[in-house]
Amino acid sequence: QEQGLLGIVEVFLDTIVICTLTALVILCSGVPIHYGTDPGIALTLSAFAQVYGNWSGVALTVFVCLFAFATILGWGFYGVRCAQFLFGIHAWKPFILVQAVAAFLGTVLDTAVVWSFAETVNGLMTNLSGTYVDCTLGGAGHSLRIAKRLSENGRLIGIDQDESAIEAATQRLREAKEKGEITCSFDVVKSNFSALENILQETGANEIDGILFDLGVSSHQLDTADRGFSYMQDAPLDMRMDRSADFSAYDVVNTYDVAELTRIFKEYGEERWAKRIAEFIVDYRKSKPVETTGELVDIIKKAIPAAVRKNNRDNGGGHPAKRVFQAIRIEVNDELGILENAFRTAVKHLKPGGRIAIITFHSLEDRIAKTVLKDLAKGCICPPRLPVCMCHHKPEVKLIGKAAAATKDELAENSRSKSAKLRIAEKLDTEKDSYGKEWK
Repeated sequence: QEQGLLGIVEVFLDTIVICTLTALVILCSGVPIHYGTDPGIALTLSAFAQVYGNWSGVALTVFVCLFAFATILGWGFYGVRCAQFLFGIHAWKPFILVQAVAAFLGTVLDTAVVWSFAETVNGLMTNLSGTYVDCTLGGAGHSLRIAKRLSENGRLIGIDQDESAIEAATQRLREAKEKGEITCSFDVVKSNFSALENILQETGANEIDGILFDLGVSSHQLDTADRGFSYMQDAPLDMRMDRSADFSAYDVVNTYDVAELTRIFKEYGEERWAKRIAEFIVDYRKSKPVETTGELVDIIKKAIPAAVRKNNRDNGGGHPAKRVFQAIRIEVNDELGILENAFRTAVKHLKPGGRIAIITFHSLEDRIAKTVLKDLAKGCICPPRLPVCMCHHKPEVKLIGKAAAATKDELAENSRSKSAKLRIAEKLDTEKDSYGKEWK
């Protein structure tokens, strides 16, 4: 029994040593610490997530996985020994094998947890004293998380074209600064990220460490009824992200002909009943203009057969007006037309090792993000039949993992993130390849 008790004490002492060594690994790696629920394992793997893709990060992961495996396996062996001494129970070899498998699976699961959608900021940030740009400031949700991680030498630049978002975000960041929650400097710019080149020049941020695009409509805009973004609330047809702009949803719905409406409903909303809905809208306009979101929703419901609406509802297909509202919003704000140039401009201004993170909410946005990043990650573009590269084309970025979807925790916190995807890429040193070798 005394030996059994000594074994238990030894387990706790070994755990303390392992966690201490793990913390030292994190500190030596120079990566920001993100606290996880599993001390030691999740802590280190979360740190690794921020240097993912580098050889130092790979080495760190292997080290941590071996440590985690050894720790969990050690607990099993010590448990067996304690059981033998305390209760006279003899371990079987199958038990040890099961323990080893469980340890391995536990390590793998801990690794997978790191790349949750909620860890956007972790995947973006690589330098706590760097300059970061949030191109879609909104309510400063992501910006505040970034600012809290930055040191007093860090800098945050937030961009938004919505005046109400600018006011709310500025107030939130100022309050956090006054409370001492953030120590970095920050600038808030009222503009559209289509003018990213000029914004970076005017703010003196020609080289940045990270940039974030959280596309789509913000929760604040959806929840503000009079903005006209939501099909769940009756409001004037508006949908302008920049309220100083002249062109609104009212103009789209009341001036476009059947062909134009059909085109945007198909291209931007991927709406199956595009032409029929367009015809119903134009027919309704013969008696009076469509003035509110409520009127537009009623027209859409009448255009889509009742049996189809019922089938969609029963199969979780969403609100019948969802795709049409999305299409009109994209048309009003030219959301897709500005994306490619903005992404390329962002990568151009990243420092080597800096990262771009893009969150999309529908397939059209995601297709553009995926295509642009994939194109920027290409090396040689010579025809396959050439035996030697003649183009000398160099990849500008390295893709960091695959597109990540929202986790269950993220969905529980924000149900609107159901269709969200996160893509991250890291800027390469154009003088070197992705393995750190000099280009010749």
